[in-house]
Amino acid sequence: MKKILEFFDSIDVTYLSDVTPYHIGQLRTWLKTRQVKRGDEIIEKPRSQATLNRYMQLLRGMFYRAIDWEVYKGQNPLKKVRFYRESRDIKPLSHDEAKTVLEACRQIGARKRVSSLQKAFADLVEFAFNTGMRKSEILNLQWKDIKNWEATVKGKGDRIRTVPLQRGRPGDRRAAKPADALRLPY
Repeated sequence: MKKILEFFDSIDVTYLSDVTPYHIGQLRTWLKTRQVKRGDEIIEKPRSQATLNRYMQLLRGMFYRAIDWEVYKGQNPLKKVRFYRESRDIKPLSHDEAKTVLEACRQIGARKRVSSLQKAFADLVEFAFNTGMRKSEILNLQWKDIKNWEATVKGKGDRIRTVPLQRGRPGDRRAAKPADALRLPY
């Protein structure tokens, strides 16, 4: 918030009614080029597009709040401003992280007086690790959806996709049914 106020002070904009979409564009450029400080340390890299979007969301929310409270009578200048498209970098879990997660899940299932879902939690998480399926896809999975070590699932946006299932390890006592046979390779 300090940065936003600092910018508007520097261009002599005092009232909400003076703020235009042009000023918002200037603010975004100004924020992008300013040095980033963390404590006493100055970081050389510019602010990310996600950070700039958070500043714009803050300001947009403030304008809508002022309109709702009838403090500001104009139109929200951020209504016409386009936000940056944010990339979602997915960082996969390492084997050690996956083992840690599974161990925590097993501890949940081993507690006294837990539900049947909590008892099966480690198996569900392990199944998700093996298949890459979403929670809703796993919970909606039925035996009729599994054929020839493949699961046909209705995914996000009602897309139907086929997910290969991993067979159990040799000698695995749980290899009787495909869904029970899924094991992590470590």
